[in-house]
Amino acid sequence: MRSQLARLLVGWLALLTVAAGCRQAEGPGAKAVASTPTAPDTTTAGHSPDAPVEPPGPHHVVTFNAGLARNYVPYIEARLPAIIAELNKLEADVVCLQEVWEERDLKAVVKGVKKSFPFSTYVDSANSIFARHASAPSCGPNDLQALAECVGEKCAAAPDKTGCVMQQCGTHFLSLPSQCRTCLAANVSKPLTEIVETCTSKGVQMGYDGANGLLLLSRSKFLDANHIILDSFLMQRIVLHGILQVGGENMNVFCTHFTTPIAEVEYGGRFASWEGEQLAQVKRTIEYVKEKSGEEPAVLLGDFNLGPANAEWEVAAEFPDHFQLFLDAGFQSPYTQEHGHCTFCGIKALGADGPGKLIDHALFLGCAEKVLLPDRVMESNVEVGDDLKVPLSDHYGVRVGFD
Repeated sequence: MRSQLARLLVGWLALLTVAAGCRQAEGPGAKAVASTPTAPDTTTAGHSPDAPVEPPGPHHVVTFNAGLARNYVPYIEARLPAIIAELNKLEADVVCLQEVWEERDLKAVVKGVKKSFPFSTYVDSANSIFARHASAPSCGPNDLQALAECVGEKCAAAPDKTGCVMQQCGTHFLSLPSQCRTCLAANVSKPLTEIVETCTSKGVQMGYDGANGLLLLSRSKFLDANHIILDSFLMQRIVLHGILQVGGENMNVFCTHFTTPIAEVEYGGRFASWEGEQLAQVKRTIEYVKEKSGEEPAVLLGDFNLGPANAEWEVAAEFPDHFQLFLDAGFQSPYTQEHGHCTFCGIKALGADGPGKLIDHALFLGCAEKVLLPDRVMESNVEVGDDLKVPLSDHYGVRVGFD
């Protein structure tokens, strides 16, 4: 299987049956909605005069990791417009996107889907205190010379630069000091000359300058928007929270993207390991969802980087004990129960390899009964060269409906 560091470095189907709804709990215990976002850097897009009228149920929520990570998932310039076109055709009320790391891509998505999803919310955490500059340069002045020469000679024209670097120049990378490898991983999306300058001068330690990559799209206006920062190393992790009126009732929608282990980068966060950091994020997110939603229904969407096995569809487990914590806390998982196909499927053309995993989720809390027959979406292919087509991302989307 291609290493996680290599990944760092570099038609829809209608829902057939909905058994029962996610209806707001009755009684005095329902939690009031705050009138003001808790954080000033949470941005909600303005109302479009031609915004679509909310359709009758069933309603749909979608999670999709767009893989818009330059030098990490190849062919972004071809995939991005195709992703926008597919989102505009998608039958969904709310979409949680992950890995929309750069401002130019975020703006392109928001503008490109405005007629279909006139409202959006995100947190601009880039270039903030969360970017975590090191106190000293991470690499010595001569540390990167051999690696830079190898990359320039063998990988300059490679569409999948991360794979090329690890295959052709991996020995140079692995011989670097730990803090230097961390800085390279954190700055993977930048041109090589800029990476060298950054890591030999100020040593940024947070990927994408502290951006979190999350974007929440909606057909209806957000009544409120909040977020929390999750304790994380290397990549900034947060949980977005938006409150919407869906079917005449409040629905709390949460959007997140948890930590994944990076074997070749020594863990440098406050927990004992990458796994320990992810576990802490899971526990904090469960607390936050319950705290903010109260007695109202909630849905948690995102790339969790964890999930159960499914032998029938040859899906491998990824931290299944962490996933079980959600079930133990009362969350329902319609996709894993009623569908079960991989969402991260080892697509070699996009730099992935190994067994398929089900790590993208739409979990419901506070529903009377589970929702039936979810489906996998964002499955189209896009032409990226002569006789070469690739999926929209290295992940597929998950859609679940409710009444």
